[in-house]
Amino acid sequence: LESELAQIEPYNAPLYSETGERLLGPADRVKMLETHYLSLIALYSESHPDVIRTKRELEALSQELQARNESTESNFEAKIVSLETQLEAAEAELQHQSERYAPEHPDIRALNASILALRDAIESSFREHGAKKAQQRSATQFGPQNKNADNPAYVQLKTRLEATLADIQALEKRRATLINRLSDFESRITSSPTVEKQYRALTRDYDTAVAKYQETKIKLAEAKMAESLETGKKGERFTLIEPPLVPEEPISPNRFMILVLSLILAVVGSGGLIILLDNIDDRINSPAEAETMTEIPVLATIPYIHTDQQLADQQRLIRITLVAVAGSLVSAMISLHLFIKPLDVVIAILMRRLGI
Repeated sequence: LESELAQIEPYNAPLYSETGERLLGPADRVKMLETHYLSLIALYSESHPDVIRTKRELEALSQELQARNESTESNFEAKIVSLETQLEAAEAELQHQSERYAPEHPDIRALNASILALRDAIESSFREHGAKKAQQRSATQFGPQNKNADNPAYVQLKTRLEATLADIQALEKRRATLINRLSDFESRITSSPTVEKQYRALTRDYDTAVAKYQETKIKLAEAKMAESLETGKKGERFTLIEPPLVPEEPISPNRFMILVLSLILAVVGSGGLIILLDNIDDRINSPAEAETMTEIPVLATIPYIHTDQQLADQQRLIRITLVAVAGSLVSAMISLHLFIKPLDVVIAILMRRLGI
């Protein structure tokens, strides 16, 4: 494109002012003044008025062009630095948020969109700056009369050249960015085994700390129980004889009502039994009953005479009854101890209920 551009004339016809002078831009004016200044130096000394005037005009135009270029370049660099700073901050924030949220999270999507927008802004800035630099380069390489060129072929070719140069610079910037990201990924991949080893070490330390914590917690509970037993003087050793029984229903019995009903049933039952036995008994127990039943007056009462054999039989029956009652009590206690609940536990429960 540059070789083709050099072979095409930028103007169809030169542009002149009303006075007949050719119109020149600042860059063309500087080149013309440089040529004129060299010709004046060859003819006159440096103190000649024409030489001084030409030198001043040349310096003024040179400073103006330099100021324009420096201002444009500084603005471009400041803009690029600002955009790259924002891009780095957004990428760091994205990396931090990616450790906490899924890729579908709204914050992650917003950060990705912001990063794409910043990258597009950087590429467009480089493209615009490249176009301007290409225009300046074309003005320097292909003659002073191409700034306001009116040749369609020249303008079209120049536009293609500027766009190509801008694309080249944008691609170079993109390539540098991709190389940096590739280096970052390579460093991460290289450090992955080390990170995994550190993670496993931290996991082992965490498991060990949890096990020690559980062990310490159990020891603390045992120490508190021992302290409470020692403080209450309840013994030096605590042994769980029987685990607590889970009630079938979450209802506690009304012990007061049970006691009252038991007393009432005992009194009523005993009284009823006495009345029943008295009604079904046909024996005569007193002289008055005999006189009432026979309607004959009683002349005398002969008491019951117990023989020695009868007295011995009564004593033997009493002893047998006492032995049977004692044996029944012992059997009941043994059955309670073996099949229901140990006797020491029963005694402890009774003492606790009675407040002893």
